[in-house]
Amino acid sequence: MFAEEADKIEKYVGGLPDMIHGSVVASKPKTMQEAIEIETELMDKKVRTFAEPSGGKKQYGGSKPLCAKCNYHHDGPCAPKCHNCNKIGHFARDCRVTANANNANNQRGTGSGQKSGCHECGVQGHFRRECPKIKNNKNQGNQGGRNNAPAR
Repeated sequence: MFAEEADKIEKYVGGLPDMIHGSVVASKPKTMQEAIEIETELMDKKVRTFAEPSGGKKQYGGSKPLCAKCNYHHDGPCAPKCHNCNKIGHFARDCRVTANANNANNQRGTGSGQKSGCHECGVQGHFRRECPKIKNNKNQGNQGGRNNAPAR
């Protein structure tokens, strides 16, 4: 190897990116052509690793067949339908569609089937905090001192 060629190789390798510089130096190329080939090969490997989609859709690796009805991989019949909305994939207890009011469990938290009104007098149209019966009693003040308290 000539001194001029060694200088050319050294300059060429010195200008390479850090990610492949060490690998090219470690391979100790004897000719300029060899240095270029090593560099090209390493750059291609790096480009391939960065070009591969890491967040892409993975292929199914299992052995179960794809069901044409529900588009899932499973053996046997599909999962049962929801009884509220007749859709596959969830049960009635997990259904987000509003259920019929005849189910006692569904009536509990939704307030369907219940008339809202005053809890003091039972009249609809106002709530307890606005009840005229309570407001009338508040105007009389504390009525505790009517001379009927027990003596000590």
